[in-house]
Amino acid sequence: MRNEEAMFNLIENVALKDENVRAVVLNGSRANPEVKEDIFTDFDVVYFVKDFSEGKKTAYQQKFGDTLLVHTSDDMIYLPDPRTDVHMIQMLFDDRNRIDLSIKPLNAIDKHLSDEPIYKVLIDKDELIDTTRKAETSIYNVEKPSQALFNSCINTFLWLEPYVAKGLYRSEHIYAMKHIKLLRDALESMLEWKMGVKTNFQEIMGKEMKHLRYYLGEEVYKDYLKTYDAATIKKIWAVLFYMHDYFIKVAKQVAKALDYQYDFESADTMRNYLKEMRGLSMSQSEIHNNSEDVY
Repeated sequence: MRNEEAMFNLIENVALKDENVRAVVLNGSRANPEVKEDIFTDFDVVYFVKDFSEGKKTAYQQKFGDTLLVHTSDDMIYLPDPRTDVHMIQMLFDDRNRIDLSIKPLNAIDKHLSDEPIYKVLIDKDELIDTTRKAETSIYNVEKPSQALFNSCINTFLWLEPYVAKGLYRSEHIYAMKHIKLLRDALESMLEWKMGVKTNFQEIMGKEMKHLRYYLGEEVYKDYLKTYDAATIKKIWAVLFYMHDYFIKVAKQVAKALDYQYDFESADTMRNYLKEMRGLSMSQSEIHNNSEDVY
């Protein structure tokens, strides 16, 4: 596997040999000194080109080595990229390195650095980038929620729970699981705020909860993973009650830490309602020829 130095040399050499490429910027985890890298960390690179039309036609994927898979903007029909000022070339190589290369016009530099404030300049042939400009990391910090946002998160969680119960009563597993996903989104927000409390809302938490284990510990991490154990009606019901109790537990911790007020009696009321719904659901499941044995 090519090491980091070899990959950067390749990225820079390809750009130096191409007159159309005038600047190269690195974004993502490899540009952030506060993020620990590993062998699977992508190289998120932007080539700023003089002629954007020509840049979009250039087969850069052929210049970086043997690939296992290439995914470009031209392929993005199923999940289209709404941006018109970028051409993506995502490359997974046979040595497991990965480059996510963005081709952008020169006039997009300022906007790009504003949108992606964590960056490192690799090449600037025409001195187009302000070297006094400092990369920001605070944009990725968890922000302290307002009392209103905190309350809204809890209310939303409680409001969504009956949708899961309704789906389970009807043996609509997929409907129930889609709303479990929405509940997990709210739980993740609450856990992020818990992390923020622990770090005084100063540390970068990372996307997709990837730093949860580091900031909140192994026990919290394992508790969170339990919310994914669902497939049958019985298991989904178990996950729903587990998630309810866990969410309320974390919400109370955050409320205490931030000195926020919330009437948690409504959570108890909802839990009792869900217990009633579970009884009806399991009775309905028995009527439907013990569907739990099927699914």
